[in-house]
Amino acid sequence: MDLTELNKQLSKAKIKLMGKPECTFLAYAVMMLPTEFSDSIPTGCTNAKRILLNPSFFAGLTVDEQQFLLAHEVMHCMLSHITR
Repeated sequence: MDLTELNKQLSKAKIKLMGKPECTFLAYAVMMLPTEFSDSIPTGCTNAKRILLNPSFFAGLTVDEQQFLLAHEVMHCMLSHITR
């Protein structure tokens, strides 16, 4: 899958997350962290400065699973998992 299509999927997942009233705060946090695609990781990760996603893994997820993955990674930052 090409980078343009992956970025469209990423944008769609972020926009759908923003549309959920119960996820407003999470969606804001997801929007604040830059997101990049990288083959160097198997799924997804964060260093509290950015979210890295494996392009093949991300493309194979449903839009709901993509939203969950983004929220999951941003929660690591919000709960200070990086500094603990």
